[in-house]
Amino acid sequence: MSPQLNAKSPNSEQLIAINHLGGKILSAGAGSGKTFVLIEHMITWLDKLRLYTTPSDWPQVIPFQLQKVVLMTFTKKAAGEMSIRMMKKLDNLCDTFQDEKSGEFWEIVRQYLSMMNITTISSFCHQLIGLGYFEEVGSDVQILTNVEFKNKISNLFNLWFVSKSHNLSQVFKANSSALINAMIEIYTSPELRLLWKAPLIKTSPERELEEYVAKMFDQLNLGVLFDGSLDLTADVKEREKGWFSLLQSFDQIIVTSGVFSAESFKSYA
Repeated sequence: MSPQLNAKSPNSEQLIAINHLGGKILSAGAGSGKTFVLIEHMITWLDKLRLYTTPSDWPQVIPFQLQKVVLMTFTKKAAGEMSIRMMKKLDNLCDTFQDEKSGEFWEIVRQYLSMMNITTISSFCHQLIGLGYFEEVGSDVQILTNVEFKNKISNLFNLWFVSKSHNLSQVFKANSSALINAMIEIYTSPELRLLWKAPLIKTSPERELEEYVAKMFDQLNLGVLFDGSLDLTADVKEREKGWFSLLQSFDQIIVTSGVFSAESFKSYA
């Protein structure tokens, strides 16, 4: 007796999906019968398992096979409905199958149904993370829902920018909605997450200062300050001008303090 006889009849496209084995991508809109197809597909697969295994092996084979199955959907509500409908389908099979051996098979399936993973996509991915399948992510990482994430950003924003006493508190408060939305957009950007994974170049404030001043002096054609030498050749009239006196002062700093560095910053300043 086929398990589909007591179910509503699938259309031709649904029947292809129900009987298909192997990978397949299906595109279907709301109310088109996706849950119905998934459940019927599972029942068809289980019925083939019944036919190709001996009854004595069912208590071992059925739980082993069920734990390898994952039925995923988008929302917890849809996953719950799928689980309920799967159980109702098995209840119906157990009640309608007249053959004793077939009834025994579906009873065992119903007994071990909890071993089948009926879940949301996000929950299944969270399980994979918890099992340590991704080396770069700790197994104890916490996954926040969108609502939890937005509330956390909002609370941190109020803690960091609004509650602290400073001159910009009122500005942050007045524009809190726009700023919080911008922060949520930034933290949820896949492109930015990829940039965050890039290795950071180790540096220090001193080195940043030296690099900044070096670029500034280079733009001003004063790169000689990093060579330890200045060209002080000029005629008598030029020597009387202020710029030449300034260069002489710089040259003296080079002699006494050495070429520019973070340590000699105050002298050059």
